[in-house]
Amino acid sequence: MRDNTIKDYLYGRIEGDTLYFWGGCLTLQWPAKFQWKEKAFHSAWHALSYALACDLGNTRMRQQLLTKHSIDGAKRYFTRHIGEASPDLDLESIASSILLEREQQHAYIKEELNKFTDLELVYCGDDVIGIGLPFWHKDVLDSSKWKHDNDLGRWLHAIRDNYHNR
Repeated sequence: MRDNTIKDYLYGRIEGDTLYFWGGCLTLQWPAKFQWKEKAFHSAWHALSYALACDLGNTRMRQQLLTKHSIDGAKRYFTRHIGEASPDLDLESIASSILLEREQQHAYIKEELNKFTDLELVYCGDDVIGIGLPFWHKDVLDSSKWKHDNDLGRWLHAIRDNYHNR
């Protein structure tokens, strides 16, 4: 059970039973180096974009994602090219695998996710994996006004529900 005295979270806000967040170690841009599929990545954005580059057969971008540290560049590649992905690309499974591997290598990420066990997680990112609204915006409370589908929030829920507390 969460501490009811928590009103504001460093990277977002808690309203009722929901954490509306925009940053911190739960996001893909958190710079936590980790290994996934025997490759080293600077952030989860790098790994997710790498998976997309593999799907698209973009060897130049795969190499850049392994050697360059621009998180914005990795995010921009993913956002611009996700619409070109093959129908066989199982983004949810890939993202869950990346997020799980990252939290296994960085225990504090799992601890952070477990702080909010009772809460729905809504990622207020301006990218395609968030809701497309800032956490402070009045419309975050109305999911019908979201620009995107809260993919990161859904992926984090899946990890918490399926892999934690085992």
